[in-house]
Amino acid sequence: MSGTSGVFDAVKSPDEIFKLLYTTCYRLTGNHRLTAKLIEASVCTLNPQGRQGCNKLFKGIVQLFNRNKNINVNSVFKALCSAFINKTTLVCEQDHTYASMTTYEYSRSGLQMQEALLCLPPLERLLVVLRDTLGLTYSEIADLTELDKTDVACLLSAGRWSLRKVLNVSSPSKNPPKRARAMEFR
Repeated sequence: MSGTSGVFDAVKSPDEIFKLLYTTCYRLTGNHRLTAKLIEASVCTLNPQGRQGCNKLFKGIVQLFNRNKNINVNSVFKALCSAFINKTTLVCEQDHTYASMTTYEYSRSGLQMQEALLCLPPLERLLVVLRDTLGLTYSEIADLTELDKTDVACLLSAGRWSLRKVLNVSSPSKNPPKRARAMEFR
């Protein structure tokens, strides 16, 4: 992803990657326990030995870096996006709806923005966090999530509109953007 937004270019060490990964996962889940589970799923996806060779959280990332110097921030975040989409897709298939706020726990901090993020459907939440928190470009988001750029734009627009609605921020348009059709994950 070098040469685009530069967000990942500055992150080199396992410490920095873990901090960025943890912050992003916390924004997606709003809960430290769920954050740990999501990071574990991401790290295990990258680990060629599978779950058996995967240590918890930070140790897993450090071990992966020591074994394979080719692992970079991009591959870690691609694994995160895949794990988040797969985990929330399973919940969606069981409930026949998106994973709403009831499947996630509020953080004790009670931050209004975090609570609003958790009200979004999972895919919209993921895209809003990647774009507005990490500052990734639409192309980078499309690469990480394996979505088309038009789907990214549509879902991101719908997510932002929903956030404005939840946060009661005045919007220039009274009409919500059209939600993207049901996404087929590759």
